[in-house]
Amino acid sequence: MTLNDFRSRLKGGNIGGWYIFAGEEDYLKRHYRGELARAVLTDDAFETFNHSVFDGQEMTLAAFRDALYAPPMMSDYKLIEWRHADLDKMKESDRSLLLDLAASREDYPYAIVAITALTDGFDTGTDKRPSKLYTKLSSDFDILVFDKSTDTQLLSWLKKHFDAEGIAVDTQTVQAMLFRVGHSMSLLFCIVASKSFCLSSSSPTAPSKKNLRV
Repeated sequence: MTLNDFRSRLKGGNIGGWYIFAGEEDYLKRHYRGELARAVLTDDAFETFNHSVFDGQEMTLAAFRDALYAPPMMSDYKLIEWRHADLDKMKESDRSLLLDLAASREDYPYAIVAITALTDGFDTGTDKRPSKLYTKLSSDFDILVFDKSTDTQLLSWLKKHFDAEGIAVDTQTVQAMLFRVGHSMSLLFCIVASKSFCLSSSSPTAPSKKNLRV
């Protein structure tokens, strides 16, 4: 599944599915997992009943199955999440059960499943040579793989975030920020939010490299 396909689903309200968020770019995995959650969980009053979250090794397939069987309350959908999943190290019996449940997903049309894999918890292989596990899971899961962003992608992403905050920055300033901070999107986002707050509260003029020193 491509990111554009996923965005189109969210925009069109066609949010049903079983998803796996994989790859090295943790920030983007969290971001789009959050976008999915916001699309599914539209009523805060019933979120407790319609949102099951399992974390890492604490997740058991028995608990996952129980969450799957329970219908949503006052909603068409419920969201079942497994965060920090290590799919590569799952026991074969657990993996088989997960695949069996996914194969019968049409019996639970109200259930939307989102599995966020650890960076090293799901070897997807390559586009030309996907891994055996990727091939198995892709028959029943929509898999989104977020590779590390390139410098060009990060520069464009940073510029868009500053523009959204109403802060004017030039290309050299953004390049300087990327050079100083590094390539972690999570850290870059925090720096952008912090600097945008400080700069927007003091002056609407374009910040200099000195302003963006970290």
